[in-house]
Parts: sequence; structure tokens; C-alpha cells
Amino acid sequence: MNRRKKLVFMTVPTASAVVSRERADRLAMGFEIATAAVIPGVSIYAEPIFLSGAKRTVYITFVASGDTHDGARLLMRGEVDGEACTGGPGATPTAPGWQSINMMPASNSGASNCNNGGGGPGDCHDNSIIYTCCRNVKEPGPHTVTLRMASGGLPGTVFFEQAHVYVDSTKTEPGFCELP
Repeated sequence: MNRRKKLVFMTVPTASAVVSRERADRLAMGFEIATAAVIPGVSIYAEPIFLSGAKRTVYITFVASGDTHDGARLLMRGEVDGEACTGGPGATPTAPGWQSINMMPASNSGASNCNNGGGGPGDCHDNSIIYTCCRNVKEPGPHTVTLRMASGGLPGTVFFEQAHVYVDSTKTEPGFCELP
């Protein structure tokens, strides 16, 4: 069973603005979430937030332990109201909005290349993974934050566990999250 625990609201002053913690959730504590689905993948997180005042930028941070089998890539996509977040470096050019956050190459030479869990070459367990992105919104009010996970590259299963998801917001200039 996927249990989520909501933590406390927090406001942190920064040099340019105040960053507000809208949500702090935990996923897959004590078990793994896995998929072999390719893009568009599967939804692993969908939660509401409410932005007040002049807050127009949403930041999503995902931190977990993850692994992949058979040289597959663990791909992730953050969305606000169904619109992809800006991911920055590591983004997958053939699949806008998706980032590769974990991949252990499968060995071509017959070497085990880890295989510490029986998932074949490139099955190196419990790697620290992090994904972060941001998205500008047009109006204050209710919004939905979503994370999607998919398997990419070589066919295989991707996993994560012990995840923390943080959703923050701040007032920024229009276009703050857009890449040049």
C-alpha cells in the first residue's frame, strides 16, 4: 500500500524572494514502485496545491533510492496542471519534458556489471537519485502537481523506493522557468 504522510508548511527567506513549502510527501517507504512502461509512463504522484498572492513559480523536487534492470533508463517528468516542467540539463531531446535520472549500462562483454539483484546486466541496486524542475503558472489558486515515471532506452524495469517529494513556490518574473 502506498502511504503518504504530509509534513509541515515552511517558509524560507532567500536573497531574492520567499520560498514557501507547499507540500512535503513520502512515497514507497518500505517497498518499491516499479514499471517497464515506456513514455507516457505511469503516474506516481498527483497532489493538489493552492497558490496564493503573487506566487507564480512551482518547484518540484524528488529524492529517492532507485535502480534499473538490463540497461534501462529511469525517466521522470514533472507537471503542473498537465503542463511539463522545465527540467534543464539531462532532458531527453526526443521526449520533451522527460529527464533521465538513473541508468546503469548493460555490459556487452558478458561481465555481470553488478547484477546484485538478479535483474541482469546493469542491475546495480539502491542508487541515490534526484529530479528537480520548475513551472510558471498564470494565476493563483488551485493547481495539481504530477510526477510520471517511465522506462527508456533498452527494454527493462525501473524502480524507486524511500522517496521524498517536495513542492515549493515563490514569486518570480514571468518566464523564469523557461530555458533560453
